[in-house]
Amino acid sequence: MRVNVEVYGCATTQAEGSSIRALAENAGHELVDSVDEADAVVLVTCTVVERTQITMERRLRELQELTGTLVVTGCMASAQPEAVL
Repeated sequence: MRVNVEVYGCATTQAEGSSIRALAENAGHELVDSVDEADAVVLVTCTVVERTQITMERRLRELQELTGTLVVTGCMASAQPEAVL
């Protein structure tokens, strides 16, 4: 499976994104740079800053239209699951 990982936010989300990339590669998946090339997209979110949260909400809507499989993780997914849904 071709996987695209998008990461937004602080050092913690950056580290989470690196871990997700490594896990995906170790599982035999191919990492791709573009959503258009991906079979699945992992979005690592941040919600600490209001502006970033607004960006995350917009990006979620965009990705729902662009990809078949969307996995959302990070602090926004944990702290505000209703916004992610």
